Amino acid sequence: MILRGWCHLKEIEEVWEIIRDKVDISLEDFIDEINKVKSRLKVKLSDRAVAIIVARKLGIDVTDIFTPPVIGRVLELGMVKRSETRGPYRLFTLVNEKIRQLCVAFGREHVEWLENKEDKAIKISKYVMAPFGGGKILRVTEKSIMEELPDDALPPIVSLQPALSPTIAGIKDKRGSWIVSGVILMEDISEFFSCPQCRRSLEFIDNDWVCPVHGVVEPETRRVFRYQIADETGIYSAVYYGEPVGEELTNKAIKFKASFKGDELIIFKIYEITPIEA
Repeated sequence: MILRGWCHLKEIEEVWEIIRDKVDISLEDFIDEINKVKSRLKVKLSDRAVAIIVARKLGIDVTDIFTPPVIGRVLELGMVKRSETRGPYRLFTLVNEKIRQLCVAFGREHVEWLENKEDKAIKISKYVMAPFGGGKILRVTEKSIMEELPDDALPPIVSLQPALSPTIAGIKDKRGSWIVSGVILMEDISEFFSCPQCRRSLEFIDNDWVCPVHGVVEPETRRVFRYQIADETGIYSAVYYGEPVGEELTNKAIKFKASFKGDELIIFKIYEITPIEA
């Protein structure tokens, strides 16, 4: 579609959609400005490039044009680590209806903000995409903006295809956490002492309970659930350290988030429980 003589609307619509709520100008006037700038240029540029020049003249931060905000749910959160040059950082994975994106957040403010955001819908703006392990990683820097969105901004995480695996065997050689289903054939429950801050298991040293991260702590008692879980691809040993689900799971189907550590399936969260017989 050609509008007002020179300007191809299709080439500028992405720019317009990003700036339309940030400027006191109509689409028609925006196109007029594009045509005026084009008439003064000594070089040839695409309409999209000229639209970006005009947007900048209107006082718009054009970062969002080159790296549009990403919206997704936080599928998994890695441990907080520390870099000598950048301070604390944390890996996390973002998923929506189309993508599964590995991300890393730098800086105390961003790292702390991510706490308790697992499965939440968030929006990330002003990020940087960088090469990483043959793919790309989304880097949340000090200039980046992260904000939590209403829960209805995205479908439930159990409905987001890039987070799902059709079988348990399908996640064995994959990195990260996946949502999958299986049937519990056997359940065993035991207890252990853990750190109240990070939930790691403790060692008893010189009459004190010691966490490998937080040192001497007052222990809390936690339950560990061990399962034999099956699907069409086989039977697997699994362990779950999460909150008790409040019911016996033997002979029930569950939908859960997990990843493999060696040959053991580590279950991080249980979403759905259904009987396997009518």
